[in-house]
Amino acid sequence: VRYTPTIEEQRLDLPAFLNLIATAAEARALSKGLSFTVRVDEGITPVILADGRRLRQMLENLIDNAMKVTQAGRVELVIERLDRRGGFEAIRFSVTDTGPGLTPEEAGQLFKAYGRLANGLPGTGLGLSMVRRLARAMGGEAGCDSEPGRGATFWFTLRLKQAAAPRGPGRILVVDDNHANRMIMGAVLDHFGHAIVEAGTAEEALELLPSGDFVAILLDHTLPGLSGLEALRQIRAMPDPLGSLP
Repeated sequence: VRYTPTIEEQRLDLPAFLNLIATAAEARALSKGLSFTVRVDEGITPVILADGRRLRQMLENLIDNAMKVTQAGRVELVIERLDRRGGFEAIRFSVTDTGPGLTPEEAGQLFKAYGRLANGLPGTGLGLSMVRRLARAMGGEAGCDSEPGRGATFWFTLRLKQAAAPRGPGRILVVDDNHANRMIMGAVLDHFGHAIVEAGTAEEALELLPSGDFVAILLDHTLPGLSGLEALRQIRAMPDPLGSLP
């Protein structure tokens, strides 16, 4: 009986997702004396609809294989946009290593269920077979580009829906005396279609609130002058809708 994987779509913040993948991979690479890098096309939509659990399994499988066969050098994860049309984005995920490399016949063998190599290299045929099956279930394909002695690039493509911005996104007031924190929060919320208004103090925030038509406020509790907690008490004493602002 042929197994058909179940794909569950959800909104996925791609930059945050890749940061989690990279953090774990960098730690493993460091323990082996390798370098690990991530390269992402600037044009890729930051929020997509994808099965995050499946995508993580696929990437970790390729990265794990690359780490096993690479004794010196580097492992690199590259994410490239192939095309964008009809509300879909075709993306290529690839992992390149500086290991011993493979012949075309060996590479093809690894994508067969339970396929292993006769040369004694670590084989995870079942894992690569599942990577290909999952890629095809998500409108893509999987494969390998390699030459003996020149490392290998294992890759898969996916055709993913672009996530629409939430309906009626509103303005959010971000209150923090640290400019870098405000920039980070603003960048994250911007991905979801919200307009951002910044304030560096609680006093400034209280002046902005009455005329800002905000849908929420992000309020640091430690602020110079009036504390965030005291500002919150004053906001809760205001009449609705300001008094019940999330």
